[in-house]
Amino acid sequence: AGVGAAVLVAAGWAGRRPARAVARDLAAFAAGGLPGLAFLGGLVAAAGLEPVRAHAAAMGALVGHRGSAFPLPPPPGTPALRAADMFATFGLPLVVLPAALVVAVVALLRARRRARPDPTDRTDPVGAPPPAELLALALAGAGTLPYALSRPDLFHFVPPYAFACALAAAALGRLERRLGEGAGRSALVLAALVLVVSLGLRARAALALRADPDHVVSSLPGVRGITLPAATDATWTRTVEAVQRRVPPDRPLFVGCARHDRVHLNDGLLYVLCRRPVATRHHCFNPGVTTSLEKQRALVRELESAAPPAVVLVQGLAGPARDDPAGSELLDRWLARNYARAETFGGYGVFARR
Repeated sequence: AGVGAAVLVAAGWAGRRPARAVARDLAAFAAGGLPGLAFLGGLVAAAGLEPVRAHAAAMGALVGHRGSAFPLPPPPGTPALRAADMFATFGLPLVVLPAALVVAVVALLRARRRARPDPTDRTDPVGAPPPAELLALALAGAGTLPYALSRPDLFHFVPPYAFACALAAAALGRLERRLGEGAGRSALVLAALVLVVSLGLRARAALALRADPDHVVSSLPGVRGITLPAATDATWTRTVEAVQRRVPPDRPLFVGCARHDRVHLNDGLLYVLCRRPVATRHHCFNPGVTTSLEKQRALVRELESAAPPAVVLVQGLAGPARDDPAGSELLDRWLARNYARAETFGGYGVFARR
């Protein structure tokens, strides 16, 4: 909503549109979002403000203290292919997104200077339109950076990386319009060469990883064909075998954490690997949600009803920090009374019903 409103205002300003016409555009834009706001308002009204505030505080604390070290520059000894891949993945958004914002602002200023107001035009922008698509992409992409920088790993850098690639494509299109078809075609060829080289580097890196004795190509259904650390593949394989021995195909499974008063996440992928249904409504655990007493009471009721023959509790996926807000211990006490450790594989404990 913020990006859309900013683009409408900037487009109107650069095109010297009457304020009333810009206001009509904004009103129409806001009206389009009213159904979503009404739905969200109904959810908040049903839940009350306290759970919303508690969850926001918990997630804020989580992001604040869990920020890992930024991966650039790569540590000494990083293979050249891996270092190049890291620079492309993490460096490209940090260069392209701020540069695109600067270019968009400059283009808006130039468009405003070229525009000539027409008092008879009450609907359409006057003069050369501003590069609204560039501004929208740059603002949206820049909005993804704070969260990505707070947890700078490959997973969380996908959104800014995608926006950076889209902006690069938009820049190629503008270059062709400005410099002519020949220059645009040359730029496209150059971009294609860069893409081919990048894919080649990625393929070589993948082949090198497969040749690494510490990695294996998994044969486990669900991740078959994926190169994994050998220890991870062995742990998952043995855990899945143990679960499938103890839990019949039509019975549910519960995958939790070593402790549930302070959690970061659990291994929800294990439900897929084990091919067993989820015993509770929540298949993923988050601080401020499944750590609350009310939610744990609901989880206990669901577990009592489903009575899974075994549960898997995972230690150390992303261990809680000492400043995490503490939650309820009800679920941990219930699990301790009803399940006993049967087997352990790495950080995965398989617990059988007492």
